[in-house]
Amino acid sequence: MMFISRILRSVRWLNLLLVGLLYVLLRHKFPELDHCNGFDWLIGATLWIAAAANLENDLMDIHTDRHNRKFNLYHHHESIWVRALPYVFYAAGLVTAWFFLHQAGFSGYWLLYFVAVELLLTTYNRATKKTVLIGNVTVSVLVMLLILQLFIFCRFPVSVQKPLLLLAFWAFFANLNRELAKDFQDRKGDRLMRYQTLPIISPRKAIRLILLNLLVLWVVFFTFLRTPHLHGIAKIYFAVLLVYASWATVRHTSRTMDFKQLAVDYKILLALGLAGVLLL
Repeated sequence: MMFISRILRSVRWLNLLLVGLLYVLLRHKFPELDHCNGFDWLIGATLWIAAAANLENDLMDIHTDRHNRKFNLYHHHESIWVRALPYVFYAAGLVTAWFFLHQAGFSGYWLLYFVAVELLLTTYNRATKKTVLIGNVTVSVLVMLLILQLFIFCRFPVSVQKPLLLLAFWAFFANLNRELAKDFQDRKGDRLMRYQTLPIISPRKAIRLILLNLLVLWVVFFTFLRTPHLHGIAKIYFAVLLVYASWATVRHTSRTMDFKQLAVDYKILLALGLAGVLLL
């Protein structure tokens, strides 16, 4: 029982629950997804791949997490079969993706899309997260793909596409700021492991980038403000979220320097932004 609870913690079950909930809300809001054959298989493939990436992240961060005093499954279980779990999950993701493509009527060549996602995640876990910004941008693009992949495999009218694009931009920039805040939080262990993240190389530039990302989010919001496809309640909702994001960002980067809380705030803002799909 203890092992299962550790597995659930390592796959970040709450994050997976939020992803699953996002797709449930999308299906509820947009009946068009009922015509996307095999949509449940697409959800399953996405969750398997995300869980695999989280397990692999723990596997690659055994020593870093020990320095940062963070939970890591492999501090408690180091057997070969436990180390193989991420790749078992990746394989399960590809099998589930194949069933989706078969039901949706796509060519088997589209499996390369899911293979590419897994390769990006593996490259991130093994290399790019140690470099300046490349890892942060990679994982944020992958979060953005949670929404953009619906444009690839499902059909939406223009009136639906534009609000979903706003949601995708929100996912990218909110997650990018969360990743930067997490890098600040993990500087001690990252420095010992010779990572070259932006908060280690230049904390000032990292803070400026967080503020710049927030400014870009405001620009994106005002760009979408004019579109007739975005309901008035949604505009008010995202404006409130942006005001809170601005307050939290300025407070935690200039006064308290509490990047742990800033990372939590952006995780909440990311979730609330995605939940805003109900208002689109």
